[in-house]
Amino acid sequence: MTTPTTFKQLPAVLSFQRGLLVTDAPFYNLIGERETDYFRDAPVRVIRHGIRATQNVSEGAKTSEKTGTRDVANIQQTESAKLRQDATGLVVEFSLRPLELARTLHACGSGKAEIRRAMRESVDDFIARALDSEAVMNVSLRYARNVLNGRWLWRNRIVADSVAIQVFGGDESIAEVDALTVPTDHFDEPSDAERAVARRMVEAFGGKRGLGMTVRATLEFGATGVLEVYPSQNYVERVKGYARSLYKLPGSSVRIDRDAPPDIIELGTAALRDQKIGNALRTIDTWYDDYPNVLRAIPVEPRGASLDLLEFFRSGQTSAFKLLGRLAEIDPESDDGLFVIATMIRGGVFGESEKEEKQAAGKTADTES
Repeated sequence: MTTPTTFKQLPAVLSFQRGLLVTDAPFYNLIGERETDYFRDAPVRVIRHGIRATQNVSEGAKTSEKTGTRDVANIQQTESAKLRQDATGLVVEFSLRPLELARTLHACGSGKAEIRRAMRESVDDFIARALDSEAVMNVSLRYARNVLNGRWLWRNRIVADSVAIQVFGGDESIAEVDALTVPTDHFDEPSDAERAVARRMVEAFGGKRGLGMTVRATLEFGATGVLEVYPSQNYVERVKGYARSLYKLPGSSVRIDRDAPPDIIELGTAALRDQKIGNALRTIDTWYDDYPNVLRAIPVEPRGASLDLLEFFRSGQTSAFKLLGRLAEIDPESDDGLFVIATMIRGGVFGESEKEEKQAAGKTADTES
C-alpha cells in the first residue's frame, strides 16, 4: 500500500474546475403582492442617459483655454437601473449547483508519470478524507450563510429596508429567512435554515445529482417610485465623457429606435454577474493568520487577495500553492484543510512551470511503500 506524496513543488500543470456553478441574477420589478409571480414579466431595464455632473476632484481640474477658469461642470453619458413607477420592490434570483468534489481536479500534467500519478492520488486521498469527516459540512455551512444573509446582493442589501430570501430545490421550499437577521461578520451558531441548505450541498459534493437550488431575494426599500438599484458594473477602458457601463443580461438587449430622441435609451435587463455573486458566496476565509487583527472574512483566493483591503493575506506556507503540495499531512478539519476544500470548490490553476518543477524534482519526497 502506498501513501500519498508530499511535494516541494507542484506539477507543471495542476488545475481544478469550479465546484459550484452559479448563474447570473436578473433584476425584476416586484408588482403587487410578494407571493405572486408578476415580477417575471417586469424586468428592470438598464437605461443610458446624459447628466450634467460636477468635477469632484481636489486638485488638477482642467482649466479652460478660452476663459482661463476651471471647468466646474462634468458632462457625461452614464447608465442607470431603476424600478418602475408601480413597483413595490425588487426581486433578484439566481441558481446554483454544487458539483462532485471528486471530479474537481481538471488537469494534472508533469514531465514524469510518477509525479502525475502521485499528485492525483494525493488529491483523491484528501477529498475522500474530507467527505468522511465534518469538514465539507463545515465549509458548506459557511456558503449557506452567505446565500441566506444576502451578501451577494452587495449595495442593494445595504440600502434595502427589508430582504426576504427563499431557497428552492425544484418545487420544494428548502429555506426562507429574513436576510438582515443573518450575520455577515461571523459563521458561529448556524441556524436550521443554514443546515438545510448545507446538507443539500454536502450531498451534491459527495456525488448525488439533481440537487441544484434557486435562490430568490425580495427587497423592499421603504420608499416607492422610480428608485435606483445596483446591478454589476462593467469594466471599460476610460472613454472621455462616459461615466459608467452596467451589466445587461445576455440576450435581453432591446432594439433601439434610431428616430427616437437620444436623451434616454433602453439597453437590456439589469443583472448581477455570476462572478460577483461567486465572490460574495466564497467570502468565508477566516482561517488566515491575520484574521484576529483584521476581523473580516475575505474571499477564498490562493494568496488571500482582498480587493476591499488591497492586500494579500496568504503567503509562504499558508498559500494554496504550498498547501496543495502537502495534502498528505493536512487534516481536512483543520483551518488549513477547510481552506483547501474551499479552494478546490473555487477552482483555479496552481501548477508551477516545468523549469521550476525540474529544479525541485530532487527535493520532492518519494512515495513510501
